[in-house]
Amino acid sequence: MFAERPFSSLLRNLGNSIGVPEKNAFSIKQMIDKPEIRDRLASIGANFLFGHKAEEYVLNDGSVEKMYTLYLLDDQAELTGGVVEEAKANLGPQGTTSAGQPIVNLSMNSDGARKWAIMTGSNIGRQVAIVLDNKVHMAPNIREKISGGGTLIEGFANIDEAKAKANPNNVDPIAGAINATQVINVYNEDDFDLQFEALTQALAEEDAEG
Repeated sequence: MFAERPFSSLLRNLGNSIGVPEKNAFSIKQMIDKPEIRDRLASIGANFLFGHKAEEYVLNDGSVEKMYTLYLLDDQAELTGGVVEEAKANLGPQGTTSAGQPIVNLSMNSDGARKWAIMTGSNIGRQVAIVLDNKVHMAPNIREKISGGGTLIEGFANIDEAKAKANPNNVDPIAGAINATQVINVYNEDDFDLQFEALTQALAEEDAEG
C-alpha cells in the first residue's frame, strides 16, 4: 500500500479535511518540500500548509491520535496583513462560539474591507485560511458576506498569545504576518489522489527510487 501511494498512506481521513499524524509530519514535510513537487504545485496554483498545532482525534477503534490538519491552499493570498488597521486581543463574548476564548478582533482599511467583502461574498460555503507564521491558524467556513472590514481570529493558546500577536511592536504581529487565502477543499484520500494524480505519481516515483 505504501509503495503504491506513499503520500496518502501517511494521511488520515478526517471527513472534510486531511489529517497528518504527528509521527508522520516530518515525512510529509520532506515530501512536499522537494523542489520538483513545489514546481508541480506552483503549476496548478496551489500550496500545502499545516495547521499551527496538533489536535487530538478519536479514531474508529476508540484510540486517540494527535494530528495536524494538512491544507491545500490557493497559493496567492487574497488579503495580507497590510490591510489591517487595528488588532485587539479580547475574550470571545457570551453567546458566540468563541465565548470565553482568547480572540483577536481585526479592523481593516477601506481597501481591505472592500476586498474582504468581495472574497467572502463570492465564496460562501467555502473555507478561508488565516495564515500566521506560514501555518494555518484557523480555516473557518464562510457563512455570509462580511462587510465593514471587521473579523476575528480564534485558536490562540491563551490571552497572552493573543495579546502578543495583536501588539504592533511584536516581532511578528498579525498586522504584518496575516495572509487570507482560499482553501481548496479535499474531502478524502481518493479524491486527493484523483485530483492530483501527477503530483502523487511523482511522489511514488521518488519513494521507489529511494
